[in-house]
Amino acid sequence: MDMGTLEPSWLTPTRHETFIIGRALGGMFWFGLSQAALFGFGIAFLGLRLRAEMLLALPAIGLAVLAMVGIAYLLAAIVLLIREANFFVDTMQFVVGMMSGTAFPVTLLPGVLQPIALVLPTTYAIDILRSQALGSRPLFDTRLEYVVLVVLTALTYPLGRWAFARAEITMRRRGMLAQY
Repeated sequence: MDMGTLEPSWLTPTRHETFIIGRALGGMFWFGLSQAALFGFGIAFLGLRLRAEMLLALPAIGLAVLAMVGIAYLLAAIVLLIREANFFVDTMQFVVGMMSGTAFPVTLLPGVLQPIALVLPTTYAIDILRSQALGSRPLFDTRLEYVVLVVLTALTYPLGRWAFARAEITMRRRGMLAQY
């Protein structure tokens, strides 16, 4: 959208998912490369020791990625409708990150925000990662957190796809897709 290529891309015979999956795989490649560099730095200079039980958190990462694709579809639908991406996306990135417990455990959030945090699949993925990597006490039993993560992922992905499809149909009916 920022590069002005949304409408020409939408007119190609390629499925929309191809664009999204391509961007996601490219982003994951660079993310993996940067994480490998950070782990290498940590091992070489900071005394980082990797433990086998850390691998138990890998399924949580996969589930979180799929759930985030669903959330990204939902946010993209909103962006299509409001036609202002930068402020909205930056704000939502900050809010979802803070509500998921990236900077601190969600138990430190005000009581009114904790139920919202517990609806985000990333909250459970981050908690699983934190408990497996650092040995911290999880919010709930890890098996329960995995079940909730699977259920929320199974809900967010189709919900996001549905919302994006509805937003696209709305934009096409209004003839507003060309404004990008």
